[in-house]
Amino acid sequence: KNGIVVVYSHHTTCSVITQECAFDMSMTGLETLQQDLVDVFENIVPTCRKEGMYLHPASGVPFTSSPKIFIIGRNVTIVMIDGKLDLGDFGFIHFIDFDQTRARERTVQVMVIGE
Repeated sequence: KNGIVVVYSHHTTCSVITQECAFDMSMTGLETLQQDLVDVFENIVPTCRKEGMYLHPASGVPFTSSPKIFIIGRNVTIVMIDGKLDLGDFGFIHFIDFDQTRARERTVQVMVIGE
């Protein structure tokens, strides 16, 4: 009923975040807040477009963006009150897969701790 919920990704190229829903769409088809995140990361950690762009082996594979995980992380912790996640009026949990090399099945682990 009351406690915390941890949402965790086992994948080193994926992140879990909480973010409000913007409801407005960019011209690329993403919500505007999502597009802002994509644009900021493209400036900070550009998408790997050629071999050797990053030193870490998983990051050096073209189109893999593992360095972004170092900044965002792979989990979130959310407070639960009266059996409901306290995400605010427009908050959502988002799973981000930065691996652009191939589609594959992904999983997250959810742990609830409390009363």
